[in-house]
Amino acid sequence: MLDYEALLGEFVNEGLTHVQRIEKGLLDAERGLQDTEQINAVFRAAHSIKGTAGFFGLKKMVELSHAMEALLAKIRNSGKDMDSVTIDALLSATDKLKEMLENVKDSENTEVNAQLARLTDALHYKQYPPAAKKSSGSTRRDFNIPGNYKEIIRDAKKRGQQVYQLNLSLDKSSGQNAVSPDLVSKIKSIGNVVYCDEGCNELACLFTTVLEPDLVALALDVSEADIQQISDDAQKPEDFNVFKKSSGSRYSLEETSWSAKGENGVMAAYGGTEKKEDERVRVDVALLDSLVNLGSEIVLGRNQLFRRLEKYAAAIPELTASLQHIDRLTTELQEKIMRTRMQPLANVFDKLPRLVRDLGKSTGKNVQLLMEGKDIELDKSIIEALADPLVHLIRNAVDHGVETLEERKNTEKSLTAIISIKAHREGGRAVISVSDDGAGVNLESVARKAIQQNILTPGQLAAMGDKERLNLLFHPGFSTSKQITDISGRGVGLDIAKSNIEKIGGNIEVSSVWGKGTTFRLRLPLTLVVVPSLIVEAANQQFVLPQVNLREIVRITPGDKIRKIEYINGYRVLNLRGELLPIINLAECLGKTTGNIVECSITRVLIVRSEDRVFGLTVDRIYDREDVLVKPVPQYIKECKAYSGVTILGDGKVAMVLDPDSLAPATMSMATERQDENLTYIGQRTLGTMAEQQEFLLFKCSGPENFGINLPLVARVDEIDADQLQIIGDKEYVNYEGSILRILRPEDYLPVKKLASRRSKLCLLIPKSVKYPVGILVERIQDTVQTAVDINEEDIKAKGLWGSAVIHDKIVLIVNLYDLMELADPERYVTEQETGRHDCCQTVLLVEDTAFFAMVVRQYLEGAGYQVLMAGNGEEALNLLGKCAVDVVVSDISMPVMNGLELVKAIRSNENTVSLPVIALTSLASARLEQEGLEAGFNYYELKLDKTNLLKKVALALSEREGRLA
Repeated sequence: MLDYEALLGEFVNEGLTHVQRIEKGLLDAERGLQDTEQINAVFRAAHSIKGTAGFFGLKKMVELSHAMEALLAKIRNSGKDMDSVTIDALLSATDKLKEMLENVKDSENTEVNAQLARLTDALHYKQYPPAAKKSSGSTRRDFNIPGNYKEIIRDAKKRGQQVYQLNLSLDKSSGQNAVSPDLVSKIKSIGNVVYCDEGCNELACLFTTVLEPDLVALALDVSEADIQQISDDAQKPEDFNVFKKSSGSRYSLEETSWSAKGENGVMAAYGGTEKKEDERVRVDVALLDSLVNLGSEIVLGRNQLFRRLEKYAAAIPELTASLQHIDRLTTELQEKIMRTRMQPLANVFDKLPRLVRDLGKSTGKNVQLLMEGKDIELDKSIIEALADPLVHLIRNAVDHGVETLEERKNTEKSLTAIISIKAHREGGRAVISVSDDGAGVNLESVARKAIQQNILTPGQLAAMGDKERLNLLFHPGFSTSKQITDISGRGVGLDIAKSNIEKIGGNIEVSSVWGKGTTFRLRLPLTLVVVPSLIVEAANQQFVLPQVNLREIVRITPGDKIRKIEYINGYRVLNLRGELLPIINLAECLGKTTGNIVECSITRVLIVRSEDRVFGLTVDRIYDREDVLVKPVPQYIKECKAYSGVTILGDGKVAMVLDPDSLAPATMSMATERQDENLTYIGQRTLGTMAEQQEFLLFKCSGPENFGINLPLVARVDEIDADQLQIIGDKEYVNYEGSILRILRPEDYLPVKKLASRRSKLCLLIPKSVKYPVGILVERIQDTVQTAVDINEEDIKAKGLWGSAVIHDKIVLIVNLYDLMELADPERYVTEQETGRHDCCQTVLLVEDTAFFAMVVRQYLEGAGYQVLMAGNGEEALNLLGKCAVDVVVSDISMPVMNGLELVKAIRSNENTVSLPVIALTSLASARLEQEGLEAGFNYYELKLDKTNLLKKVALALSEREGRLA
């Protein structure tokens, strides 16, 4: 017996998928992407809903989807693009179908007359003239049905289907003597072929479908005269009135998918199309949750086993190998289990285009949505929690961020505003940015509103920086809207978005440039269960710090003249490579002890990233890395905001999971605010020499050579077991965080010595800002250094190397990351170079005082086909601008004589260069510095060594300039 409730649930799930497909197809058509295949896909989706609804006797759903079919069939045969009236009518009907599916048992009481009227009006709209009917001049022929014809009719009628006979004389002038594959495919797309008989230039076909006769003719693009509906009282083979010939038949009764008996046959039939066997199975979510919990407990058990057997490993040689095997299997099992709950961001993103369209129409604004990174996968619970915050941010962007058409016209902006949603993975987190190119946030207006709404006093507001004022947007009840509308104005949207994001362990930050636009950036964990962490100790108590928040570890020894903690107005700070960081002591922060850091002993500082801030956290001891199972904070200590969870360590002890976003006390923000005014006090000894210095990660491969790579190009360094590597063909791969990652060994592509590796542990470098993710496999990491290097490009030359340099009295080969990747995958990168190369004579003025960066960036630009002029500072650049024709300027920020900020202000004050695009080039990634640069007049702000994004920004700036000149 068929389980009616189960089948109805299946129908609802599949129907909602069809509704989403219809909506996406219609929105794509509105963007000018309409084609025949797309209309066919939308038609089939509506047809599938109708066919299945007929099986369940849902007449109103059948009526509505039938009207949609009729309109879509007419559009397809007219060859015309859909207009806004038609799209609005179809979207309205789609919304009603969704409403009926979500409340399927009460769908027959739903009113659909308004939607039917709009569809009827669109159907008779003159833009879609009826397609010319084909005259076939066909003659009726007799089928020789191999029995069971009564059962065919009976089963078809049960499912709400009709039986049709198609007689068609094919075009003899075409020279084709066989059945048109396109025609047969069309028949199969709307129903099931029972029997198909072809003669010389003739076709006779028997098929079933839920479509009405007029829609069948439209769908197959044939004359209604060629189609005969078989009546219910057909009793004899002669009633089918077709030709007695079967030797040439291509299809037979036995080949039809719906003729099979039992539940599978019914489920394959009522949808109207043949279905291939699906390799996926549906599993109850509760079962998946249970599986995830069990997998997490296995990880905890693994950790405890390792801790307890650690002291026996030396005495039992076989024990180490067994433990490593258990470790690898447990990690792999846990990763596989976690992937069962991973879902792509497309599940959330695909619902946003419709929202943007409707909001744009309701506000009278032209808005286009751009999306990137839909394939990034997150845990199911995070995906579900992300839906509402994204909706709030999109509504805020359209209503508050984007200007009216008149305002955009007055500011010479494009009348079509752009809202972009971009997602990417950054370490163990996903980063989603929601940006608009609107008016930006007026901080003065924010300040006035805050005072009017009694959120702050004028004194408190005066003590705030721009960042703190901008964060007032997240304050409960705060709104800059002048009136309350059905979209916004109540002051709850951004507050709710921030609250929901923080509930799942994420954070949200906002940046804005007046007149340019606003960006909200969300940082989210990939999963909420097992978290890679660092175990630390403070005041004789162990704590857990999520590794995603850890930037680096600094060890300060007594007498270290470069790294030492100093004081500014009573606040501890560390000058780390020119960056002034506030320092807090973990024990003091948690109220465990008082007193100062002991200067005579080794000081261990964790450099922690919290939202957009970076600070140092001093601890007493640092233990090993461990994957921990995070449990919620117990109710009785929920008020302590320093913790985000609790876990059981491998030794059985309970440890609190630190929340870096809540750790820093009020003194931290005060210290941060004082950075700028005190930077000279601490930093004047080093800032003068920092301009010529670069950071390098030094490492060794299998041979004796020493290698170095620019540290800003490396996103992450991980240790992996050698037995995790897998060889497929002639390439190596590794399962890295649930994804297949290609492995590159530098010695395979560079002219250096390659030896057999005997190490069980290897290091994996994950590069930043590369289009095709790879891992660079090295034997061991030697050091990270910051030094001024003189690159020798002559003595040791090879593709994949910038050259050589002497660092710490050793010859170091400096790796050219992008060249190395081109060597490893030449077909992909050579093709991209050829398609992306500029053959025109566009000139870029590169302003850079550091020889190494000037060499690197110049090669990037010349490799892309640009002519490059060079200047060492702002004054030299201005002189060249007065003499040479330049299309775009790419300038460093920190330079002698005249820096980048002074240069761009001078360019903007000159009427001859006021519209010249200028791109800031820097080695420091800072939201504050970026905002200052954009306010000074830079068009874009980019990192020096990020080749891909730099070339994109140059091309974009040139394109925008050409658009203005046109």
